[in-house]
Amino acid sequence: MRRIGYTFSALAFALLLAPESAQAQFGIRGGVSLTDLLGDDVGETEQRRGLNLGAFVDLFRTGPVQVAAEVYYRQKGADLATLQGDLAQGQTPPDNIEFGLDYVEIPLLLRWNVVQGRRARLYVAGGPAFAWRIDCGVTVSTGAGTTTPSCDDLLRDNLQETLEDYERGLVLSGGVDLLVRRGLGAINLDVRYTRGLSRVTGDLDWKNEALSAMLGWTFAPRW
Repeated sequence: MRRIGYTFSALAFALLLAPESAQAQFGIRGGVSLTDLLGDDVGETEQRRGLNLGAFVDLFRTGPVQVAAEVYYRQKGADLATLQGDLAQGQTPPDNIEFGLDYVEIPLLLRWNVVQGRRARLYVAGGPAFAWRIDCGVTVSTGAGTTTPSCDDLLRDNLQETLEDYERGLVLSGGVDLLVRRGLGAINLDVRYTRGLSRVTGDLDWKNEALSAMLGWTFAPRW
């Protein structure tokens, strides 16, 4: 499934390099997230900081309404202070488990430019997001120190085998475009909330949640 994620990423970036005749408006974004896991089986958690790096392209626009496709490398997960489940046999109960999941995520968003001035444009957006897991990482902290076991060792029942390769989610965002120069580009500030609608694992009720802030650049924006 990792190859599928890389393939979708390559296809999405190819779309961003569409010829100028297509008059597609595109840009790049990057930033940080506070991520967490929700669900009855999660137990006590703390937010984890993650990275977002990606790009976006407008597929359709009419008046103040746009449809945009995006693609990101996104880090998700949480710090698990406790676990509802069995730890590996013989393992000392950990003080903290940092559980990280890396995805290639593709949101498809409907955007409405609420306010559009000569130099600034305020917007809200929302829509579905589809993500493919490309990596999993674990850091376990105990009184004896810190270790980095594989995801296979996190739970007795082999968590790695139960992790889902694919995730469905929902994105709600808002932001502002600040025109630097017409025909040159605009600075983009975007804040968004992402909620997983499908489970991270097939056996446990874990779902991703993230609050992100990103800074970007829109090339030759249509104003």
